[in-house]
Amino acid sequence: MYMVAGITKILKIFLRRPYWFFRYQLPVMLKKMKKDLRYTRHRFTYTQKSRERAVMRLFMECHGYTFDFKNPQTLNEKIAVRKLSQDPRLPILADKYAVRDYVRQAVGEEYLVPLYFHGIKFTKEDFQKLPRQCVIKTANASSTNILIFDKEKESPGKIINQVKRMQKIRYGFYIMEMFYNAIPPRVIVEEMLLDESGNIPRDYKFHCFPHADNGKGKLFIQVDFGRFGKHTRNLYDENWNLLPFRHAKHPTDSEGVAPPEKLKEMLEIVKKLAQEWEYVRVDLYYTRGKIYFGEMTFTPSAATGKFDPPEYDKIWGDEWK
Repeated sequence: MYMVAGITKILKIFLRRPYWFFRYQLPVMLKKMKKDLRYTRHRFTYTQKSRERAVMRLFMECHGYTFDFKNPQTLNEKIAVRKLSQDPRLPILADKYAVRDYVRQAVGEEYLVPLYFHGIKFTKEDFQKLPRQCVIKTANASSTNILIFDKEKESPGKIINQVKRMQKIRYGFYIMEMFYNAIPPRVIVEEMLLDESGNIPRDYKFHCFPHADNGKGKLFIQVDFGRFGKHTRNLYDENWNLLPFRHAKHPTDSEGVAPPEKLKEMLEIVKKLAQEWEYVRVDLYYTRGKIYFGEMTFTPSAATGKFDPPEYDKIWGDEWK
């Protein structure tokens, strides 16, 4: 029944605007179809070996080569291996709600974004109780954020249905980050952080290697610009020197940006949060003079973040000790 309805919808689009269909709609549909087929195929990977093959297949599609699963060398290779890790800490610290307790104990309550709601079931009544602006997200996935700039202009029913669809996703199967499947599909609603101009503030992503440099540790700072437009990305060292390479295909912004006023405090925070790991990315926000914790990411870009020049993939991999 659903297939017939889908085919009917496609035919209507094609007959109404054939050029637009082939030029714009068809590529999007094929990309979604590939993603859905991959998701279905991954759901039937029951053994460690079959999951390793799935991870390697995804890695090969992105990087064009395979590697020794027992002896990874580059950053992306080590991230790919971690995707199948059974470390019991991962489902807790990757959980956008459960990680709040870890942050509270490690660095303090004051760095947490104010929370309006959390729970498995999210109803229209819960939506009506929210303030005018907020951010709705699920705790067990990535890129499942709903930005509410004006609650009165939103349809409660539409938002609830969107949340339910997000909760049904077994995110771990999409790109084989299996520890996400152990996280409850909890809904959380946080305060919407805005800068002085009323825009979403810049987030600072700290790639932390606590055991590098003979235990002294190293970290690199990723700053993204124009994420909803012309996306550029700069990488800096701890002293805010611009690094001479690109990551994940995004071009470098030659003008750069000044370091945040509280960079020293931000560095202290991420070092405390990351100290138990060989590698982790810690995201922070800095806006209106305050620092807020974003999330801890253990498999950034799911091992698809290419470096340019590529040798920096190995250089960062060597820092993972």
